[in-house]
Amino acid sequence: MPCTSFHCPDNEFLARNIDDCEACDHKCLSIETLRLIWKTEFIDGADHYHNDPKVVSVTETMGCLRRAYYDRSEDYTEAPASMLARVDGTNVHSAYERANNDGNSEVALSMDLGAGYSLKGTADRLTNEYVADYKTMQGVRKTYDENNAIQLSIYDEMAGGPERELIVIQRSHGKEQRHYVHRVEGALDKAVARAHELINAIDEGDVSMLSPEGRDRNVGFTGKPMCNWCPHFDVCDAVEEKAVNE
Repeated sequence: MPCTSFHCPDNEFLARNIDDCEACDHKCLSIETLRLIWKTEFIDGADHYHNDPKVVSVTETMGCLRRAYYDRSEDYTEAPASMLARVDGTNVHSAYERANNDGNSEVALSMDLGAGYSLKGTADRLTNEYVADYKTMQGVRKTYDENNAIQLSIYDEMAGGPERELIVIQRSHGKEQRHYVHRVEGALDKAVARAHELINAIDEGDVSMLSPEGRDRNVGFTGKPMCNWCPHFDVCDAVEEKAVNE
């Protein structure tokens, strides 16, 4: 489910109406930014794969499956900073989609998982020659994250692969860096297996069927555990004490 409120930095209250944010003394984000996020998240009805209980997104299979489970079962809040980053990325992708109206941008991919379930993802750019993913970043880098290679390998296989080139396009403040990504063999098979793990746990209503992998998996370039950013830390027993961002 999409988030239903803003989470104040001091945990003093959950703002469930834009008027609450306007009246708040914290002013953790500018009101213009809050209005933009609120409009994107709640008024425009942005598509969230996990709104459909029978759909598993590719990105869910690449992260901590316990978080994916809780995303579907818990009413949770999202920190304004992470929400802003996600909305900003969506806006950048939309700009590329408008600029490339040849039918090769924002290409929806789907695979049947059986029992009415499906695996879905969206390739930012897909042609017969390549599949590409746009990444909005604080600064372009000389390399790419391994998850970029996994994601693009999955998309290529879902689209019939494997002759396409895999490209990550990093964008930052008007700069662009292209990386030609290595192929990860068996990426789709692993995604499908993990999707079934998640589905089985959801059907049984038992999160303990899923390994507490967020505790031991680091996030991309940061090198810090996934649990550091998880909104479900308080209900998940993956760690005994709260991970601290350094």
